[in-house]
Amino acid sequence: MAKKVKMVFVTQNTAPFRMQWLDELAGFIDITVYHLGEYDSTMNSKYISYVPRNIKIKEEFRSIGKHRFFKPKKIIAEKADIILLDGYGFIGQIAMIAYLRLHNIAFYMSLDGGFIPTEESSFKKAIKRFCLNGANGFFSTAEMTDNFIKHYLKKPKPIYRHFFSSLYSSDICRVDKARKAKYKQKLGLENKFTVISVGRFIPVKGFDILLKAAAKAEDGICFVFVGGKPTEEYNRLVSDINPESIRFVDFLNKESLKEYYCAADVFAIPSRGDVWGLVVGEAMAYGLPILSSCNCIAAVSMVKNGENGFIINDEDPESYLSKIAELKTNPELIKTISENNYLLIRKYAMDISVINDIKNIASILNVKITEDGFDE
Repeated sequence: MAKKVKMVFVTQNTAPFRMQWLDELAGFIDITVYHLGEYDSTMNSKYISYVPRNIKIKEEFRSIGKHRFFKPKKIIAEKADIILLDGYGFIGQIAMIAYLRLHNIAFYMSLDGGFIPTEESSFKKAIKRFCLNGANGFFSTAEMTDNFIKHYLKKPKPIYRHFFSSLYSSDICRVDKARKAKYKQKLGLENKFTVISVGRFIPVKGFDILLKAAAKAEDGICFVFVGGKPTEEYNRLVSDINPESIRFVDFLNKESLKEYYCAADVFAIPSRGDVWGLVVGEAMAYGLPILSSCNCIAAVSMVKNGENGFIINDEDPESYLSKIAELKTNPELIKTISENNYLLIRKYAMDISVINDIKNIASILNVKITEDGFDE
């Protein structure tokens, strides 16, 4: 007889990419999400507009001062087969972990990524060790994430691969020359070799590096920044740049952003520290070569130099310009990279990768997968 597996997912907020993944997973298991409704102050409200279809959402918390905390007894009362925590980085999550550990309740943790610090206070290290060693196992996105987890563990714990993206297989879009030309014309980018970057205007994204590159770029190259309005600091960098070389575009919905991906020739992410970097997968889905710093885990995990793009190990704008020039003069290389990226990103599509997650859950619960679900 098939068993209906029940999971409780505990998270800080209903980030759309996470809820979309859980919606796919809910085709196989019963999922309830508990969250605190806490969002980064720089988050665009349009970004969090996704309405889940298949999962139950519960925003239940108690406040102490400025902080929100889960109601652990409510979560335990769900009697779930598996409790999965979305990281450990907020006070509410740490308190929840402490409760679960105190009451000897098993839980698993999903981690997008993590950088092993060269220097770290003993307090921060102790918190990470306390949280990570409490988990029974981990859903991890990549080898770099695995290494981060292992760095803090006292003894080995099971690590399950989770292919993390914001994509569906239907989002993978092969862009031929005619289609690219169509969108270049529509967006006023015809006769421009277009480098696109997507994200918020915050220092960690490294947009200042690309702006400095734009200031030195040859005619015919345009840098397009999508995701918000530049701050005063960025506007100062722009003052001496040829306006034909740069363009700023506010936050776009998925369909509008698609047009820019189709029109672009290269995607660049000069990040100073992306724990993952969902936009890398989005750009790959349109066949774009990736130029990334070594501080974006998604890019480091998926990009092989010359096959999917290039990893750039310093913040020198000239390094980005050099690779842009190499790609601009080598359409065959772009064609090869595009095909590689279409093939690679497919396994990250949520409607495909969810099968791997089901296998992970079956392994955790020590049950077999049947056509109807899971064995009793």
